Amino acid sequence: MNVEIAVAIGLLIFIYTLMTLNVIHRTVVAMMGAGLGALALAFMGKKPTFEGLLHYISFETLGLLMGMMIIIGIMGESGIFRRVSFYIFKFCKGSPHLVFIMLILATALFSAFLDNVTTLLIIVPITIDVTKLMNVSPTRFLIAEALSSNIGGTATLIGDPPNIMVGSVYGFSFMSFIYNVAPVILIILFVNMLLWYFPERKRLREVETCPIPSRYKKPVNRRIFVRSVIVLLLVIVLFFLEDLINVSSAVIALAGATLLLLLTGIDIYQALSNVEWPTLLFFAGLFIFIGTLEEMGLIKAIAYQITNAAGENFTLLLLLILWVSAIASAFIDNIPYTATMIPVLAYLSTHANIPLEPLAWALVLGACLGGNGTLVGASANVVMAGVAEKEGLRIDFWEFFKMGFPSMLISIAISSLYLVLRYA
Repeated sequence: MNVEIAVAIGLLIFIYTLMTLNVIHRTVVAMMGAGLGALALAFMGKKPTFEGLLHYISFETLGLLMGMMIIIGIMGESGIFRRVSFYIFKFCKGSPHLVFIMLILATALFSAFLDNVTTLLIIVPITIDVTKLMNVSPTRFLIAEALSSNIGGTATLIGDPPNIMVGSVYGFSFMSFIYNVAPVILIILFVNMLLWYFPERKRLREVETCPIPSRYKKPVNRRIFVRSVIVLLLVIVLFFLEDLINVSSAVIALAGATLLLLLTGIDIYQALSNVEWPTLLFFAGLFIFIGTLEEMGLIKAIAYQITNAAGENFTLLLLLILWVSAIASAFIDNIPYTATMIPVLAYLSTHANIPLEPLAWALVLGACLGGNGTLVGASANVVMAGVAEKEGLRIDFWEFFKMGFPSMLISIAISSLYLVLRYA
């Protein structure tokens, strides 16, 4: 192991230990990581510049998040989320068991056909409102929804960024993902629902529902609601047509937010107050930190070790790609990791005569499901925590880890069995 890799591993352990201890806010820790990573590159003689560090930030991700936060925030001004919470409560007859299951299933379904961040921006405020009506803590509801969104998003081509990357480079269709990935995702979702529900069932049984406050029965502002829905549907349709119209998702989201501001006339300061600025700063810091680790060669070293350890054993290679991708994606951004692994798999397919598709599905399952391992493993997790924090609810790294990491291990174990039985 050379010095650069050793420093990268040391920094990774240090920063994630700070996040786990929850003594300093995760945004400050991420920004600290960015600074330490830049200093480490400077001491190694790589001369990082400000422009070079900004290059590591995925402004596509930040733009998408900001645009959707504004759109969903304006929609929330209409009072629709509180009204939907009331109808969910009535439909489930105040049963926390039914509400828990219904919200998890809805999150997984929407995440398969929307991006999972948008899904959680809609679901989280509704969940917090419904749990207030049931007089129950929303924490495990919200964590289960974040986990469910990552599982549901794995099932389709458009559900998660690694899927889009793998599909576009290798030329896999929407139906290829449905045929090869969706079956095991349905099994994983069912098993995980049992895993999340059974520890909660006794506590949910003891819940005494509250009288429904009058504010939940207030009429919705139809003007804001109708215009918000039209713009949101337009944005979603354009997301599906992104490749055809050759416009990025961030541009679509920001254009939609601008259009909605014009249509509703809502004050710009009020609209921007709905943006989770600490969450955006967290992502910016984390992107720079992971970029510096990538510059030190950490991600390439992981890819090399996978292929070197497996040798010519196809089954072992399949499982190594799956498990290493999952563990890596729980702690480092799965986008640069996936970008690094895509050419590695293509090389193996071309030069070692190994079928590409099974390796690609192992990468997709590992990179997407691995995000459930920690609070910072997936964008959806961080966004969920950010929205919850704005509502006065703090979800820390360790609390998420206790529920997410076992869920990730079970998901990857099921994926291992599936890949071996179907492809090996």
